[in-house]
Amino acid sequence: MSSLLIETLDSLQTGLLAAIVVILLLLAANYQSFGLSISVLATVPAVLLGAMLVLLATGATLNLQSYMGIIMSTGVSVANAILIVTNAEKLPDRLSGPFQGRHRGSQYPAAPHPYDQSGDDCRDDPDGQRSR
Repeated sequence: MSSLLIETLDSLQTGLLAAIVVILLLLAANYQSFGLSISVLATVPAVLLGAMLVLLATGATLNLQSYMGIIMSTGVSVANAILIVTNAEKLPDRLSGPFQGRHRGSQYPAAPHPYDQSGDDCRDDPDGQRSR
């Protein structure tokens, strides 16, 4: 590999590690818990492993384009984990127990459907049913 590509990949790796640390600290401040922050960031190794397995299975190499794809898929998975944890944190207050709330937190949508004119979503009712 050329020295320019090696330097670019090294700086991308350093930036990615710095971003993970900053995101961990921001999540810890938001959730006021390092445990929840780590559970959100636990998706990062799974995405990295999946991307490496796909690269091995297809015979592709780790280049700049695949590296950027890995970064983007990591962002999508972390955003999804944040939504699930946020919903799971809000539901135990409304439901009978913490285990039921954690389970149901991953089942609710993050936002109301865009064509829903009522302005509320199904999280208002513990059974997930709209009352109209």
